Amino acid sequence: HIPGVGAVFQIHIIKELDKLLFIAGEERALCLIDVKKVKQSLAQAHLPAQPEISVTVFEAIKGCHLFAAGKIENGLCICAATPNKAVILRYNESLSKFCIKKEIETSEPCSCIYFTGYSIIIGTNKFYEIEMKQYTLEEFLDKNDHSLAPAIFA
Repeated sequence: HIPGVGAVFQIHIIKELDKLLFIAGEERALCLIDVKKVKQSLAQAHLPAQPEISVTVFEAIKGCHLFAAGKIENGLCICAATPNKAVILRYNESLSKFCIKKEIETSEPCSCIYFTGYSIIIGTNKFYEIEMKQYTLEEFLDKNDHSLAPAIFA
């Protein structure tokens, strides 16, 4: 249990930053916290009064139900899904924080996210690939390839 943090729905360690990325609370907010602070809190769990730990909350990303994090072209990235959009964040070294780069409206909630070395593939009502240089979106599976028919039209 982390003081001041509600229920946690998904969690991921970003080793390069020594931080935990997670979805928490009734608002299902996307949050970031130092691993060291969590370890200190756990070490003090036996104390009657535990101080709350400062958590970075991505205010623009509420109602988050799924995320993935990884490296694309040596840059740390997060793709977070809400019921009607996918949000792409990239780590800005000079600001020492993740910044929103693109918000993509979706007709259905995103059900899966996969990082390649140069793009992000998301699944909603269709599969889309987000190219990470210009943050452009295009359908991932080619409808003209008949061998993919079971995957596209299933």
